[in-house]
Amino acid sequence: PNWNKGVADAAIANAERLFLNNGEHITTLVDTYYIVGDGENTFQTVRYYLSDTTMKFMLLEDENIYNEIIANTETVASGDGTVLMNSATVGYSFNEERVFIKHKESILQVIPVFISKHTEMISGQATALGAVMGNTPEDPTTIYFITKIINDSHLEITAQQLISDYNITIGYGE
Repeated sequence: PNWNKGVADAAIANAERLFLNNGEHITTLVDTYYIVGDGENTFQTVRYYLSDTTMKFMLLEDENIYNEIIANTETVASGDGTVLMNSATVGYSFNEERVFIKHKESILQVIPVFISKHTEMISGQATALGAVMGNTPEDPTTIYFITKIINDSHLEITAQQLISDYNITIGYGE
């Protein structure tokens, strides 16, 4: 028996509720913009294997089984370190004029550090990197751009200014 089937069926049913009858995502019902981080190593695949020892523990119903699970992971630099680009854009299905990609690497190579990680992109501080290096790099450009959207002045920004001032591109291509 597959003990994950019930959980998987519930997750799929819940995800399907996010789409309207016409196939559009429910966020199309409101004035929505999507700011997606890109260039961070993000888990794409996680496979779990049980060692021979684990199989013996399972038969004995030993609670130490979790110490024997082996995880094999694959990452890609397509996402914000938490959510893959494909997932964040619901399979690249959003209107490209409302999708803004925040890139990790400076497109113009003018500013050396841009933050595109899931939470740090909004906080503006690369806390993990700062702790390791003894300082906290800051990149408040995402917040500055969000205020432009809120004030409805983002339409005045040219594509070139988006890149030079915020390291953001519009749509899915660069």
